[in-house]
Amino acid sequence: MSFKEELERRKAQKVQAAQQQADQQQVAIAKIESRAAEVAQHLKRKAEGMDGLDIHHDGARVTISHKKSQERVFIDANTARYDLFRDEPRRDGEPPQTVRDSRRRVETLDDIDLYVLEFLERIGAD
Repeated sequence: MSFKEELERRKAQKVQAAQQQADQQQVAIAKIESRAAEVAQHLKRKAEGMDGLDIHHDGARVTISHKKSQERVFIDANTARYDLFRDEPRRDGEPPQTVRDSRRRVETLDDIDLYVLEFLERIGAD
């Protein structure tokens, strides 16, 4: 095989490998976003009949807010777990900040339910 043929073969291999990697990333992103959508649907079912609770899904993140609080709960889906945290507005007009000690890494919907329930209980939701 000539140098030219070898270079062309190597170039084709790199293009193919890059395409495979891009395809794998798209599959992983779709899986993560699907998990987030499942969480949002689950939480919306659990929240039926509860006034003031807003559950919003965008990509790999689910955001929960309640009219009784300015804090928000964030659920970030990943391939095998969920990262949970809360934020609260600052008084000086700066962007919201993460509530201290609010970060948790969980693996099940039951763990998410408990985190959300604790948030609702703490803010005095009905």
